[in-house]
Amino acid sequence: MVAMWDFRRARIGIGHPGDKARVTAYVLKDFAKADADWLVPLLEAINNAAPLLADGKDDAFQTQVNYR
Repeated sequence: MVAMWDFRRARIGIGHPGDKARVTAYVLKDFAKADADWLVPLLEAINNAAPLLADGKDDAFQTQVNYR
């Protein structure tokens, strides 16, 4: 049985606003419409590879997402 606090996550890098004081607002804002070109395929790849992550196959998950 998996403990309640035992979980896996996928982190998506979104860049940096250039000014440390603007980081919090930058990472909490919605994605720009122009980001859909790369965001939608990335989210689809994560969705398709999610069973690997759930099975503890972190390296295979990462490889599959990076390949797409």
